[in-house]
Amino acid sequence: MRIGIDTHPLLSTVTGIGRYTQQLIKDLKNIKKASDELIYFWGAEYGITEYMIDNIDENIHKKRFSITKQSFWEQFILPYKIYDNDIDVFHSPRNYNIPYLNLNSCPLIVTMHDIIPLLFPKHFNISIRARFYLTAKNADHIITISENSKKDIIEYFGLNEDKVTVIPNVVNEKFYLKNIDQSLLNEVKDKYNIKRKYLLTTGGMEQVKNIKLLFEVMKRGKNKDPEIFKNLELVITSPKWLEKEIPKNISDDINFTGYIPEQDFPVLMSGAELFLFPSLYEGFGLPPLEAMAAETMVITSNASSIPEVVGEAGIMLDPNSSEPWIDTISSVLRDPNYKNKYISKGKENVEKFSRAKTAEEIYRNYEEEIWKKNNS
Repeated sequence: MRIGIDTHPLLSTVTGIGRYTQQLIKDLKNIKKASDELIYFWGAEYGITEYMIDNIDENIHKKRFSITKQSFWEQFILPYKIYDNDIDVFHSPRNYNIPYLNLNSCPLIVTMHDIIPLLFPKHFNISIRARFYLTAKNADHIITISENSKKDIIEYFGLNEDKVTVIPNVVNEKFYLKNIDQSLLNEVKDKYNIKRKYLLTTGGMEQVKNIKLLFEVMKRGKNKDPEIFKNLELVITSPKWLEKEIPKNISDDINFTGYIPEQDFPVLMSGAELFLFPSLYEGFGLPPLEAMAAETMVITSNASSIPEVVGEAGIMLDPNSSEPWIDTISSVLRDPNYKNKYISKGKENVEKFSRAKTAEEIYRNYEEEIWKKNNS
């Protein structure tokens, strides 16, 4: 089987979809048959390779072309590339980036992590929303990462249930505490000007990430429980393209670091007092699992897919009210045993998301879609 994979997410700052793509490829390499080939399609201005750049942090490639140029390549060049390379199945991990022209009728599979641009359309242009619709119509099969996302996708696009398969995310091994060099914590804190014990969150200023709730938590927490909050700062990381939205004149107990490179992020995760995740909507919600792997307790919202991912391994709260967040942070940080109980639950929870099982299910999906094409 010749498997074509869209590796364009690995050409720039590696965040959620980039990590998903990295893990997908590494796991497929471990479980594929000897006769299988993985062919990587990088995008406009780049060639096609049979190898992945394993250490993407040292990758010299950078996106230096426009989104318009990349979209043109995907729709008018990529179909011929797939045909010329005799691809048996093509998989895009990028929500809506598949070619709609299919010259050799190979199955087109997409991982649609979520449909946030359709559920929160105010912050997304109409072309992105249109491409979600076209992808849902033209993909032979959709992989998604939670039952909540599957429900949203089926309802929004009016699809048959058997067109969408749930295959959950897994945590990259770099986030497991045993693989983190904790001796680097002070060095990493100095690098990002972290002066105190800290609460950590991710996501930047996107509306759906609901970071403004935590601004209120820090402000009101200092008044309600100064003994706890006066010695804390809130560290907020974000994708590089959101750094321009960092608010000005924020309190000195809020540290907006912007993008944290892959080598530093697990260290920062493991050193946090708590990981806070007040998101209003997630297709899956991988950061809480990464925190659990790093043995950091999680306090998160109770919205969308998060309950099915976090379960009883974290504390889930209303993302629309700051008061419960203030009270919970105070209670947890006053009682180490309380905190350690959830750290233990988190370690157990992470193990439910098996790396091998995920790759095997994706591979089985490839085989099933090829069989359907050949017998239709």
